Amino acid sequence: MMDHPMVYVILLGLVIVVFTQFFIKKESKTVKTAPGLEEFEKSFGFFAAELEEQNEALVKLFAESKRESDLKLAHLAGKLELMEKHSHELAQEVSHLKLALNEKRVEAAAPVEVDTYIRQEQVSVALSTPESTLEPEAEPLIQTRYPELFDLYQQGKSVEYIAKKLGKNKGEVNLILMLSKQEEAAR
Repeated sequence: MMDHPMVYVILLGLVIVVFTQFFIKKESKTVKTAPGLEEFEKSFGFFAAELEEQNEALVKLFAESKRESDLKLAHLAGKLELMEKHSHELAQEVSHLKLALNEKRVEAAAPVEVDTYIRQEQVSVALSTPESTLEPEAEPLIQTRYPELFDLYQQGKSVEYIAKKLGKNKGEVNLILMLSKQEEAAR
């Protein structure tokens, strides 16, 4: 049975395994007792703790940044809603002004006989009443709706000042002034 070469190979393998186990155990004992390894383990522990603290600080910073951006987003959404409301109000104002302007155009396009009759009536009324009782020509519609705005504008105040004083935005004030000028030009 010992003549078989396989037995020799198996015995040689066992000797090598036992020798390596003995050699590895001897080296691991010398490595574990080395003082440099303990310092390395301590340094590595401190490094890991410091990394953990930095990670926690980054997570807190990220959470705070997200909260701030959410607040800013909510604030901007509120402003957008307010601007949409103002835009809707201005659109209604413009439609009312267009309607009034169209009514004025229809009145201006009335037949000549009616226009002449109205003028004759005005002249006869004017002749029969003293000048002090005559009413001045009616103010344009837009100026009667925003008297404070036009008072400030006639005082020479800037659009920015008027907007801030009346709680409107500059675009709205400019639009009202422009519509007033168009209304006066149409008269």
